[in-house]
Amino acid sequence: MDYIPHKSEDIKRMLQVCGLNNVEELFSSIPPELKKDPLNKDDGLKEIEIIKIFDDFMKDVVEIKTCLAGGGAYRHFIPSVIDSLVSRGEFLTAYTPYQPEISQGILQTIWEYQEIISRLTGMDISNASHYDGSTSLAEAVVMSKAITSKNKIVLSEGLNPRHISVLKTIISNQNFNMKNIPLEDFQTNITDSDIQDASCFIIQQPNYYGIIEDLESVAKVCNRNNVLFIVVFNPISAGILKTPGECGADIVTGEGQPLGISLNFGGPGLGFIACKMKYIRYLPGRIVAKTNDYQNRTAFVLTLQAREQHIRREKASSNICSNHALMALRALIYCSLLGDKGLKSVALLSCQNARYLKKSLLETGLLEDCTNKPFFHEFPLKFKTDEERDRIRKKMISYGVLFGIPLSSIKGGILFNTTELVTNEEIDRVISILKEI
Repeated sequence: MDYIPHKSEDIKRMLQVCGLNNVEELFSSIPPELKKDPLNKDDGLKEIEIIKIFDDFMKDVVEIKTCLAGGGAYRHFIPSVIDSLVSRGEFLTAYTPYQPEISQGILQTIWEYQEIISRLTGMDISNASHYDGSTSLAEAVVMSKAITSKNKIVLSEGLNPRHISVLKTIISNQNFNMKNIPLEDFQTNITDSDIQDASCFIIQQPNYYGIIEDLESVAKVCNRNNVLFIVVFNPISAGILKTPGECGADIVTGEGQPLGISLNFGGPGLGFIACKMKYIRYLPGRIVAKTNDYQNRTAFVLTLQAREQHIRREKASSNICSNHALMALRALIYCSLLGDKGLKSVALLSCQNARYLKKSLLETGLLEDCTNKPFFHEFPLKFKTDEERDRIRKKMISYGVLFGIPLSSIKGGILFNTTELVTNEEIDRVISILKEI
């Protein structure tokens, strides 16, 4: 059955507008190997046969006991009460409220989530959430163009490569010019000429290598040149670092996965975006507001509805308006449970464990340091060769240790991470295995 409502004439006209000859060209960016049937079966399989294939595959999967890899997805402790609360019927099936008058409970949780994100980022206002950190960043860049009417964006090479890849994909047909600023000893340093005539400058805090950036110095350069300052922020680091808002950021985005959301083999995640109040009308997605009804009772409503795709779509700041309501609820419950002291404790433990791991690894004499710059809970080291690094990583997995992330930008480079879940005893075990192999 054909679910595409377009006639062949419609499809032909659309392809002509896009400058394409056929539908296949529309998907030319997808590698050919990904278009093939992964199971090499032309006639399909029965459900029971598919289950057996994946069961057989899982027999060869080694259980990871110690995770020393991060790179944007982190293994933090998740209180069991979160799973219990979000599994309640009124939350589990919740999407996004289109009729606020009958969705007061969900609207309230979204409003409280917005308040939490505003506090974590130090910004005035947050939206109801996005798909993930990468799409949130792309939306922030589109915001900057709408605000400044400029299409040049400048970004630090300290951004997570996945963010950069998704950003390039989303803005590829929107007439943007992108410029990268190389790192100097794993930190970002910009001058007035670097960001001249740009709509925005993007930096990550801490950056992809775990190094803490000097946001205040960068903010001064941006302000001097009337360039919007966008910060991609790890929310856990708010426990011990200044918020981006305190450092002069205009827009803050990030991945909310560390806030009580499981790794789940790669998703779903949670994209957050917050900004100064003067940019609220450019903020994409839904925003929940708190007010009083005609009986003076507290009420919650979706506000600035003209921005939504279902009203005045052609004037919307974005047509990607879906929010991850269930993931946002997890983040809200996590932050509510921990509070300021709990978040600080998680950040400090993660930070302290990273320093113990780095010290222990360097003492083996097998790895070298890459920089002495301050870091949060992630840091780069290097083996003598890529081959040695890859051999050891493969061997470590057989012991149930996910031993960092390879860095293609550094010969023999590897990125390590710890959270509050990595104990000193686990680190000592890793070191003894490393010496053995």
